[in-house]
Amino acid sequence: MIAAESVAGSNRILWRYNPANKLHVWTLDASWKWQSSTSLIEPNSKAGFALESEFVLDCNNDSIIGSPYTTLEERGNASLLRHSSDNAFVQSGSSMQAVSSPHGAAVGTPTSQWQMLAAEAVAGINKILWRYNPTKQLHVWNLDASWKWQSSSPLIDPRSAEGLGLQTSFGVDSTLPFG
Repeated sequence: MIAAESVAGSNRILWRYNPANKLHVWTLDASWKWQSSTSLIEPNSKAGFALESEFVLDCNNDSIIGSPYTTLEERGNASLLRHSSDNAFVQSGSSMQAVSSPHGAAVGTPTSQWQMLAAEAVAGINKILWRYNPTKQLHVWNLDASWKWQSSSPLIDPRSAEGLGLQTSFGVDSTLPFG
């Protein structure tokens, strides 16, 4: 047992199952008698991060309470996430993968020179759409199945046919100040 809380009128106890390093929650009545329980929960999952926030406890020992990820874009078949380290991660279903490249994988912001706008598998190829903020031009990384950089496009005018096609493929408007 690692924590007990009354949350929104419900008494709950948070447990850690040490052999598998998983979390487990009991829901109890007003007299603190057991009513139900959850299955085992991975601490580094969306549900695990929610438990950290609910119980105000660092359950995965990453020195962060709650999710270290911020969703930047979630349209289509992949979501682009910013980790608290500013590095990019892509989530597809329940799978989460770090983006990697020899150039670094910092997400950037509207005030950075380079800013990631979206992640998507387009025609079976993992891609990251970037904007070069000084000129508002677009740039695309092609990545392998592990979201590791393989190649890049030249800079693309967002008003060109290719630029408009990219915005459609990724479901974004590159003029918006993402991030």
